[in-house]
Amino acid sequence: MFQKIPIYETIHEMVNTLDNKRKKLFIYMLLNRQKNVYDFLAENKIWDRREEVNHIFQIYLKCILEDKYFPEKVIIEIVDYNPENIGWEENEDNIMGYMITFMDNVWVFANQLTDEGSKEPFYSRFNYDFLDGFIDEMYDSSQPLLETDIMKLEIEREIRDYEMLKNMKYIDCERLTKSEEMLIDQKAIKQFNEPARRD
Repeated sequence: MFQKIPIYETIHEMVNTLDNKRKKLFIYMLLNRQKNVYDFLAENKIWDRREEVNHIFQIYLKCILEDKYFPEKVIIEIVDYNPENIGWEENEDNIMGYMITFMDNVWVFANQLTDEGSKEPFYSRFNYDFLDGFIDEMYDSSQPLLETDIMKLEIEREIRDYEMLKNMKYIDCERLTKSEEMLIDQKAIKQFNEPARRD
């Protein structure tokens, strides 16, 4: 009897059929949904580095579209933007693990866009792994991960993004990068400041 392949592995194999530029754009679109959560939560926080993060995402695009490598000096700077190295208020403890994860992912993707990083295996599970932790803490843990509404929505978006990239005759940068979709919607984000539910 054959074991069913998990959907995130199926998506990975689908995206892996795209050319390198489109594969990188797919990851950019994943991380942009994480970034929109960061932008929403960072306002008026001591760890707010939205301006710097936006600049990093601009560099991502330049590197991807112009087939250039991500500058090593900026990779070093990314570490300084991580809340883990800045600090936060005590009442923000519930959100910081996710914000640190986001900045870690920003650093990882920047490294993937370097000469050495481009030789490493392609990785496409950024949002799956992010949501895995969030759902485990914020949702009824008895509910299967892939059956939660928030994960099903992300899977739909990733398949949509893949199809859009696959079918584009030319890369429409504005269409791909202006999304305001949030990996976690505002209603779910409010749970960041509430105790995890374990009913």
